[in-house]
Amino acid sequence: MKKSLVQFLACLLALIMVIPMFTVANADQMSTFNGTLQARETASVDVSRIRNSGIDMTADVAVKEQRNPEDIVTILVELEAAPAAEVCEDLKAAGNYREQLNASHKTAAAMINEKLGTEIVIKHNYSVVFNGFAFEGEYRLIDEINKLDGVRAFVDMEWESPNLFNTTTQVGAVEAWALDYSGEGTVVAILDTGCKVDHPAFSVEPSNVKFTRDNIASIIASGELQGSGSQMNVNSIYVSGKIPFRWNYYGNNADVSHKSSDHGTHVAGIAAGNGGEIQGVAKDAQIAAMQVFAPTGGASWSTIILAVEDCAVLGVDSANLSLGSPCGQESYYDASYAEVFERVTALGVNFAMAAGNDYDANMNNAWGSSDITTGTWGNDGYGLVSNPDYGVVGSPSTWPASLSVASVKNSKTQGYYITVEGVNYGYTENADNPVKMRQALGGQTVEYVMVPGVGTVEDFAQVNVQGKIALVQRGEINFTDKAANAEAAGAVACVVYNNKDDAVNMVAYEGGHIPHVFISKDAGAALAAASDKHAFVGSEMGISDAVGGNMPSDFSSRGVTSTFGIKPEITAPGGQIYSATDPSISGTLYQAWDGTSMATPHVAGGMAIVTQYVEDNFPGLSTRERQAMVDRILMSTATPVIEAGGTYAAVMDQGAGEMNLAKAVTTKAYLTAEGTYSNRPKLELGDDPEKTGVYTLTFTVHNFGTTALNYTIDPSVLLEDIGLLGYMDEAQELPVIVYTGESWDIAAEGDEVLLGDVNGNGTVEIADAVKIARHALELESYDEAVCDVNGNGVVEIADALLAMRVAMELAEPTYTSAGYVRVDKPDVVTVPAGGETEVTVTLNLTDNCKEYLDEYYTSGAIVNGYIELMPVSEADGVSLTIPFLTYYGDWNYAATVDRGYYYDEYPFNSNNYANTVGYKKGSQKLQQLGEIPFFDNEDDKPALYEYYLADRNAISPNGDGLLDTINLMYMGLLRNAEVRYVVLDTNGNELGVIADYGVCTKGFWDTDTRDQLGVTYAQFPGNYNFTQYNRSDLIVRIEAKLDNNG
Repeated sequence: MKKSLVQFLACLLALIMVIPMFTVANADQMSTFNGTLQARETASVDVSRIRNSGIDMTADVAVKEQRNPEDIVTILVELEAAPAAEVCEDLKAAGNYREQLNASHKTAAAMINEKLGTEIVIKHNYSVVFNGFAFEGEYRLIDEINKLDGVRAFVDMEWESPNLFNTTTQVGAVEAWALDYSGEGTVVAILDTGCKVDHPAFSVEPSNVKFTRDNIASIIASGELQGSGSQMNVNSIYVSGKIPFRWNYYGNNADVSHKSSDHGTHVAGIAAGNGGEIQGVAKDAQIAAMQVFAPTGGASWSTIILAVEDCAVLGVDSANLSLGSPCGQESYYDASYAEVFERVTALGVNFAMAAGNDYDANMNNAWGSSDITTGTWGNDGYGLVSNPDYGVVGSPSTWPASLSVASVKNSKTQGYYITVEGVNYGYTENADNPVKMRQALGGQTVEYVMVPGVGTVEDFAQVNVQGKIALVQRGEINFTDKAANAEAAGAVACVVYNNKDDAVNMVAYEGGHIPHVFISKDAGAALAAASDKHAFVGSEMGISDAVGGNMPSDFSSRGVTSTFGIKPEITAPGGQIYSATDPSISGTLYQAWDGTSMATPHVAGGMAIVTQYVEDNFPGLSTRERQAMVDRILMSTATPVIEAGGTYAAVMDQGAGEMNLAKAVTTKAYLTAEGTYSNRPKLELGDDPEKTGVYTLTFTVHNFGTTALNYTIDPSVLLEDIGLLGYMDEAQELPVIVYTGESWDIAAEGDEVLLGDVNGNGTVEIADAVKIARHALELESYDEAVCDVNGNGVVEIADALLAMRVAMELAEPTYTSAGYVRVDKPDVVTVPAGGETEVTVTLNLTDNCKEYLDEYYTSGAIVNGYIELMPVSEADGVSLTIPFLTYYGDWNYAATVDRGYYYDEYPFNSNNYANTVGYKKGSQKLQQLGEIPFFDNEDDKPALYEYYLADRNAISPNGDGLLDTINLMYMGLLRNAEVRYVVLDTNGNELGVIADYGVCTKGFWDTDTRDQLGVTYAQFPGNYNFTQYNRSDLIVRIEAKLDNNG
């Protein structure tokens, strides 16, 4: 051991020191970051005032894929000329112009071939809403093409369908049908994995259709559609009056049948199915089945744009895209993608897009532990209050033209069930299970037992399950082991209940002799709480009550966007949605699935229904205005949903609220807001760097009815509630403050009171002073708290005199400090028939509130909520709602690069990503920053080396294969940003760029791969040569430039 130490000390003299520094910057400048929560800085925090003094707390690493220069990818090239949608008023007359654009593509390709010595072969031409072409080539060509004039190249983007996890009544569709609004005469496009077009769910043809067989034949004959080949004919494309159009854009044929996923059939059934066992939201709308996914794998932008252009050519009314990528970016190459959708919406197409199923960026992070001092990881994870940018809402739903859709839990589900204390609870089971629950126990009432732990042999030994149903929690051991342990213990069935609010497909219990089924986390909690633990097993399908129905789905991706915008914008049922499936894939004709993939087609169908209503009430609108009006009415009439604590769920969870078609097709008013896409009703106020706490909310109410409408204002002002997770040390001096995942309505805490305002009209007047004097003389009685203007606890003539001075503007008004927000609003809003009224509501955070925020919300706080317009009487129609979003503090201040345990005195594993410098050649061992690489046997390591020491941040570039370079450096990224690694000298002069990764997404838990994704890392290309800096002190700096426009 002594010899090893001497060797180390000798080598240390020759090492160069690599000290990482962390920077964060806005789009305009780079600056050193100093805004993250530091353990030392929290030592003096008085945790007694935190609303939640304690929280009940019940890894793999994946890195961002890097492209090699020689990788073959699909490249899109955009030309400068405007596409047909921006030049031609009528696309039907755009044939010649589109031919000119396609010819220019050939010219551009030839120019590129000539200048770069390539042999580009055009794969796709685009001319309707995007002017350009796609080809396959080496990744390196992108940079070379971008050096040429008149063209711009970028790599193709691939999206996946988000992971899968009675609703016509829940969203008000049944009421809309009763008023003859069922989507008749409209078309919903489903851009997805395909569709089983002969499914019974699509067997009922609407009586009034937009597309007949002859219409489709005429469009095909025009040559404007993207497809080609022998199947581009009406006999192949037209299926029925329900599905008049189908096309496979990946395969360039009319075969949209499923190969590996029936996701598209399920989605189509929700949006517009009619027949068999289901009715979709817009049951009388037609369906355009557009397959954009490869038979196995994702959907690329180069394929999706083909379908989007055909949406414009066909003139569909709404389009559903249940696909996307988490942590949606809004700038860089995405700008060209987003413009495509803006051009199509201008042609009258409404896009409903899934927000995603990735929870938030806190999922499965290091702060879900029951013992954070040891770094033991928990399941769900809490967000540190210093890191407010945890939204993972996905693109393309983050783009302006998209209506981003979140998910709420279904209030009812259909399927097989068990009944406990009169309540039905649905379950799922693998179709390949040899013993089915309904067959083995159907019609029987059986006692059940809650098995402790997770169903190990030892857990079963603690209870008697002989002849009973065993209820076992998901986790730690696989499903089949739980079932086998239950069978060995004598149970007649094994029911596994979830420990998370996500969907799970259990593997079959092959060779088992008892049923093996799965229920939700909520159902498991309800069965555990039941006093009578006997379950009736249904033998037929039935309707089950959903525990937690109409509440936000935990899996639904939260906002906000990286530019601090409101996305998602609306919500719809996405939990346990019963719809059509392909029996060749799923084993049955119908199944209940979960996901925003299921919520989004509710809204796409709702768009078709509201399109009917808009056409009836606004017959003269242009296609662009009609499209905008549909979005405005859907958002204005949405109903905010309530979370488990009884408070409205945050705007980040649901946007304007749950779609309510019953209100949408009966309203005679809608809302708009300036500065949003198409004046959508949402108030995005930006941040408040000066922390004034004063927010002015201005919007317009439009009355398109024949009588005046009157409303009162009901505000909800929400903060993200926080709590004390625990302490960083045993002495309990370093508190860790986190978001609880719940909202806190500070408006419900009571308004701040204007002292002296006895009349309660918001101002102090002479009449108020007179009443205070009469109260002081005991001639009349009023609210003493209001009359005590000078705050000495006694109402006296001096209070009346002070009120007089306030009324005469000789003294400043005084407010009580009991509340957290003062809301200044009109008593009644009156909107004249056929007119409009501008409404202003001002929120003033009190000193009491700002003091609380300044103490605990170290990087600032998201302030959000809803302004509800409540009808004064039944004659004033339905209620309307507008969400708002602002930020108390500087949104760009919060950390971008995660801080590791080395720098924050956090314990090992408090951060998911250790800072890895290099490796020992010939081994798989990575060296952590500050770690001594010479002790392969941990027992030989002196105690001196157990802790981090900055002087050990070193490499030895002498060519001996031991730490010659920095090979790999993991670093958690908290926000979307452009990332690069640079080498500096000790004076801060840049010597070289080790790696430039462009835009990287923040770290998040991917529910598909079940890995942490989005972490930035450096697997430095070519093993950057440090020999030129031998015996030098250097700095490796990680630069992160925020992915926003500010």
